[in-house]
Amino acid sequence: MRWALAKVAIATTSMVALAFCIPLALVTRQIAEDRAMMEARESAGSMVTVLAATEDPMAVGRAVAADHAGATGRLAVHLPDEPIIGNSHADLDEVRSAATAAQTTTVTTEEGLIYLRAVLLPTDRVAVIEVYLPAPMLTDGVTTSWLTLLGIATTLVGISVVMADRLAAKVVRASRSLAEGATRLGAGDLSVRVHPAGPEELKDAGEAFNAMADRVVSLVDAERELTADLSHRLRTPLTALRLDTEALPDRPDCNRIKASVDALEAEVDAVIAGARRSVVDRPVHPSEVGEVLAERMAMWGFWPPTTVGGSRCSAPTNRCGSMCLGRRSSPASTR
Repeated sequence: MRWALAKVAIATTSMVALAFCIPLALVTRQIAEDRAMMEARESAGSMVTVLAATEDPMAVGRAVAADHAGATGRLAVHLPDEPIIGNSHADLDEVRSAATAAQTTTVTTEEGLIYLRAVLLPTDRVAVIEVYLPAPMLTDGVTTSWLTLLGIATTLVGISVVMADRLAAKVVRASRSLAEGATRLGAGDLSVRVHPAGPEELKDAGEAFNAMADRVVSLVDAERELTADLSHRLRTPLTALRLDTEALPDRPDCNRIKASVDALEAEVDAVIAGARRSVVDRPVHPSEVGEVLAERMAMWGFWPPTTVGGSRCSAPTNRCGSMCLGRRSSPASTR
């Protein structure tokens, strides 16, 4: 059960993490591209300011070298009828197309992205500013951001699994306690009670189990009280029978009757004493079925006398038979 809840937590948290992490990953990559494009626009803007002031190739070359993109070999200026100033990565046809259209364009290559900006010079000519953005620059910081998102998602999944496992452990402990209590109650241990724990539903089940066990004990005790009352009513005729046996002469057959009356009185006393005790106070003692069966059959005369538990039992008139009968009818063995 704990593993099942852990799998549910993993699946649920993973879906939630994916629902947030995938859009965030895409946004992170877009932010990196926008940051690179902003840098390209800033470099191109600085060159626009220089070209508005002068068209001298030497001055423009110094401005290109002073710019960060120019210092890293990613900036070039295409002046009409002049050599290329800086390092160019674009095809000349693409540069001419941008100059002809007199607009800003971007060209995607296998190595990265080229930003082309057309500038109208004071002499009514068109110059093109080229800023090269390599692929690593377009994804700068993206890998770190993705790894961070992956770590956060993994941490969330781990936390959810730990919390689900703790909750499942409480549920499992409460369920096992309730199952063990039901097993012991079914085996005859009416004193067993459970401590309600876990979720509210399992607490209600534990309280209902305890109430059921109390009800079973009260019903069994009521039945035993009824048995004790019936046994107590036997004392009056038994007392009269004893008085009658006291008046008999001292002969073997009379002695046998007296012994039977003594055995009957002992059995009645044992039944009353056992019935008066609560069922939860009676210890449970196992008994051998074969031994009890042999004892009963021998007592009832279905087969010859046999040795039971080291004693020879033959008939209820035998003193050993009455002792065996008393032991079998005791509260410890009846349960």
